[in-house]
Amino acid sequence: MENTTFDLDSILVTASCSPEGSYATNATLSRARSLSVTEYFRRFIRHYSDSLVRERGFSVDESGRIISAEAPIDIRFISRNIPEDWAQLDAMVSADTTLGERDRRRYFRDEKLDPDRREAALRSEPFYPYLRETLYPGLRTVRFNFYLHRKGMVKDTVHTTVLDTTYMDGVQAIRDHDYEKAIELLRPYNDYNTAIAFVSMDYNASAKAILEKLNRTAQVNYMLAILYSRDGEDEKAVQCYYNACEQEPSYIHRGNLDPEISTLIKRYNL
Repeated sequence: MENTTFDLDSILVTASCSPEGSYATNATLSRARSLSVTEYFRRFIRHYSDSLVRERGFSVDESGRIISAEAPIDIRFISRNIPEDWAQLDAMVSADTTLGERDRRRYFRDEKLDPDRREAALRSEPFYPYLRETLYPGLRTVRFNFYLHRKGMVKDTVHTTVLDTTYMDGVQAIRDHDYEKAIELLRPYNDYNTAIAFVSMDYNASAKAILEKLNRTAQVNYMLAILYSRDGEDEKAVQCYYNACEQEPSYIHRGNLDPEISTLIKRYNL
């Protein structure tokens, strides 16, 4: 939360359950688990953010609104749930060394049944107690995906004039730091904004494949410099950075703010 390079803008909280009990009950339980954990950490982050504000001497008005120019940390939580995590259980069974080959074959024989019927069939198997006691607990989880964006990244976004509702929704998703949604909407367009969404999710190969086909504007060259640097292609990275700076001198200063470029600057005394 105090990182000077990246902003944490959203946290995806996904809760899951093991298969015992009905699917409907587990859907309710996993949803409640996700919401409960989300609310706990939302309160924690709000408290931590307020503590940072107080430590830095910011003042507030009578309503509690911060008067200083710096706003409190605002992180969006997204709650999701997996009622019964059969995919994870399948992977655990496949990798388990205690279960024999016959046990695994019998486990997978009913995999196309609906969840309740599949679990009922497993209960008649001699290895079911092992599943329930050893593997099932590993399915009662809450997973966190942290989505970050590089400070200033959104400023790099192209402001398009394309009057396409889907495309504009994708651009807005980038502004809202909802990069998963942005990728879903912008993937068919394969343009600079699509690449920005990929970079923001750390899908570097996909971003580079798009950018290398685009007209080499200052923005494109700069983003390619970052991606080439990440891949250890320093010569290409340096050339793209030089090109970006020649096209847009503001990137000379910006380069010191991005770790990939600042590393090049120091390594090669640019």
